[in-house]
Amino acid sequence: MTRIPLISTAAACALFLIGAGAQAHDERKPKSDEQEHTEGHAHEHGAGQLDVALQGVELVIELTLPAIDVVGFEHPAASKAGHDAVHGGIDRLSEGGRLFAFPKAAGCRIARTEVDPGDMEGHGLDRNEKHDHAKDDDHDEHADFQAHYRARCEHPEELSGIELTLFRAFPTARAIRARWITGKGQGAATLTPDRPKLTF
Repeated sequence: MTRIPLISTAAACALFLIGAGAQAHDERKPKSDEQEHTEGHAHEHGAGQLDVALQGVELVIELTLPAIDVVGFEHPAASKAGHDAVHGGIDRLSEGGRLFAFPKAAGCRIARTEVDPGDMEGHGLDRNEKHDHAKDDDHDEHADFQAHYRARCEHPEELSGIELTLFRAFPTARAIRARWITGKGQGAATLTPDRPKLTF
């Protein structure tokens, strides 16, 4: 599947700057054991990444989740069941309205979505080809799903934050590292099923 870039140049630059600005701000705070653990791993099961940028009435969201939390495995699909699981994961990630809750007063509606499963779709199995189940259990492989959302907000000044309802759709996701930037400022937070709201 071809990934369609949805983030504008200005928004992409803004998100890049968060890495220096928000991270530097966070480094001045004492870190919890959970933060120390998650920040030490580039790829961690149960831990995803969320980038949010608001420019005028345009809201851009980029979500990255480990494949293991979306479909239960990380190797390219090599069976009908595997392909069905990947397509099901794409469908669930495509339903942005069920993954994010916006303040009603902001009037935000997701207008465009693109989901990139990376190499997870695989190439299928020939009917005479045997599937290597040992490879399925290879825990050295890591893969992610990336989802891109573009929304329009009728009253962006009322967008005080976003609640992540995606924890119900993907119950093994236990932490989302979020970065955000709006006209009000920028910041970062770690969201969990018990603390699912990102406040701007």
